[in-house]
Amino acid sequence: MTRRRSLMCTVVLTGLLMGPLVSGAFGRGFGGFGFDFGRGHEGPGQGTAPPNAACVSACRATGMACNSTAFTQLETCVSTSCSSALSAAQSACSGSSAATPTCETAEEAVGTCVQPCRQAYSAGVSACQTTTKACATSCPAGATPAAGVPDPTCESGCITTLQQCQSAAGTAAQGCQAGCLTLQATAQTTCTGQHHTPACQTARQAALQCESTCESTERQESKSCTSTAQGCTSACPLVTPTPLPDTPTPTASPSPTTGG
Repeated sequence: MTRRRSLMCTVVLTGLLMGPLVSGAFGRGFGGFGFDFGRGHEGPGQGTAPPNAACVSACRATGMACNSTAFTQLETCVSTSCSSALSAAQSACSGSSAATPTCETAEEAVGTCVQPCRQAYSAGVSACQTTTKACATSCPAGATPAAGVPDPTCESGCITTLQQCQSAAGTAAQGCQAGCLTLQATAQTTCTGQHHTPACQTARQAALQCESTCESTERQESKSCTSTAQGCTSACPLVTPTPLPDTPTPTASPSPTTGG
């Protein structure tokens, strides 16, 4: 049983049930932003015009807003439809009761209750993705990229800078989360044996707000790192790729003959 679960039973029960969907909808990484270090990698004379960048960016912003709306609807659905099940689970799983059959039964009830909400959320996110893809596909072509590839030394420097930036963001996020431990401990102490008191609710909200702020800051820092790296790579001079040298075909040696 984790400290987060014992600290915020209701939030964690819901989070465990919704987590896979959330991570799928808001997955991080360069792929999620359509990031590509390459520019004109097809080689001289073979570059193709990418979609208009401003149009694609607008489509992505609309898609992210759509996902955010779907998640808000999910939270509303769970809090409205499953408040009784969540309260029952919170009571059944508090303190030393967390490992009892009663707690497990209460958790299963929560899972059953939120299933329709999850299904609606999944359908909503799927619709957001379909709409965003259709939007990006309809974007007009941008300028045809110049022939060549980014200078390898310059591009390597951009990648190194990106890695350093993201590493610094990760370290800062860890420090931020460490700062939330005091609030988590306070909430755990305050809520022991009195989960429904105003003081407990206030302590829980403070801990949640701290964690939420850390996560939001990390996302923004990561996005800033990616944007900076894109600008860095776009500014790299283009060079003509150096062709690979031809590999000579080995010649088979004649088989030795034996004298009669």
